[in-house]
Amino acid sequence: GIEFEGIFEDATANITVANNQITDTQEDGIFVDDIEGNAVATITVADNTLDTIGADGIEFDLIVEDATANITVANNQITDAQEDNIFIDNIEGNAVATITISDNVIDAANVTGDEAGGDGIEVDFIRDNANATITVANNQISNVAFEGIEFDDIEGDAIATITVENNQINSGETGIEVGDIENRANATIALTGNTITVADEEGIFFDDIENDTVSNITIAENTILSAATQGIEFDVIEDNANATINIVNNQISDVGEEGVFFNDIQENATAAITVTGNTITNAGDDGIELTLIEDNANVTATVTDNTITNPGADGVRIEHTADTDLCLALDNNSVTTPGGDGFELVSNGAGQFQVLDQANVTARNVGTFDPADIETNADFVEGTAGVAPCPWWLWGLVTQDKPRPDPQFFLKLKNRVSNWTWFNHKSAFSTLLEYRLSLYLIELLETRISVIFAAAIDNLSLYLQQSLTGKILWLFNPNITDNLTNEKE
Repeated sequence: GIEFEGIFEDATANITVANNQITDTQEDGIFVDDIEGNAVATITVADNTLDTIGADGIEFDLIVEDATANITVANNQITDAQEDNIFIDNIEGNAVATITISDNVIDAANVTGDEAGGDGIEVDFIRDNANATITVANNQISNVAFEGIEFDDIEGDAIATITVENNQINSGETGIEVGDIENRANATIALTGNTITVADEEGIFFDDIENDTVSNITIAENTILSAATQGIEFDVIEDNANATINIVNNQISDVGEEGVFFNDIQENATAAITVTGNTITNAGDDGIELTLIEDNANVTATVTDNTITNPGADGVRIEHTADTDLCLALDNNSVTTPGGDGFELVSNGAGQFQVLDQANVTARNVGTFDPADIETNADFVEGTAGVAPCPWWLWGLVTQDKPRPDPQFFLKLKNRVSNWTWFNHKSAFSTLLEYRLSLYLIELLETRISVIFAAAIDNLSLYLQQSLTGKILWLFNPNITDNLTNEKE
């Protein structure tokens, strides 16, 4: 194929690989190896046709030391690569990498052999003090043997900002997988607008968030059809990890097991989980399940506005076995024709299972409950926003006399907040702020919010950015009602 080996020391390289036809290679189709030292490399691989490739279709290996790399892989057609179709490996040291992989067409239908086949797009090892911004968008991935899109090993003190959007995926294993975020890494990940039509394992899978990491994850507006196991799964959040996870407005149908599944949150991990506005149809097991919340885990779960039809077991199942307290906001969910109960809440831990608006929770959700009466069951207690473990940003979310925020508003405001330069790499803070600002605006503007949001969201976000610069301490004041009253005056 085509190979570039070694961009070293203080070199500056501008490389374009375009409009080539590469067929029947024994090794990689296009290979760029070793960008290091203080090198600055701008590399574009575009509009190439690769067919019957003996190893990886397009590979970049080793962006290290203090190198800066700007990489674009776009509009390529890759057919029958024997290994990964697009592979980025080893971003480490103090390297800074900006990578865009877009509008590629990948098909591996004719790859054969016991060890044949690979991922559609794979990024491995973002580590040390590397800073990587990666966008994977508008790709068509079909018939790959393993994952459609995979990110593996974000670790050390690395900062990773990852966007995966509007891809079409048909894969032999998981549709989109993120594995091993660990060792103090800071990861901001958004998976939005993807369509996963066939996956022989999970539709979307996060595996192992651990070891003092900070992760801010949004999974929104995806369509997942016919995954063999879970539609969306998180497996193991542990060892002081801090994860903020928003699963919003996804369409999940005909999956073999749970629609949305959290398994094993433990060992001093902190997780703020929001599952809202999702439609889950014909899940083989529970529609939404959180299980093995244990040890000293600190978990806040917001499960609202989901529509669950015909799950094989329970519509929503939440099992708490931790020594610490759990806070649950459960509101406006609908479960019809479940194989088990509409809602099953299990409290076996030494800590409290706290439920916001406990007295009305059975009336505010559609479907049978087990236990049938949460209010009089000693395993459950009333949760109060602003009193641990229920955070103050849940104020007004499930009470009957407050307007409800639209999940789309959360997402759009989040996008605005994340673009403000003074929030760069402050994912936990910006997520906290989005809830606070949303509730503030809803209370302040009342019924007028939809008009202002539709007509002037740009001006509104600019106003917030400018007017709140000097009010950071106000955002963390627990006396929310007093603050809102003062702001109105």
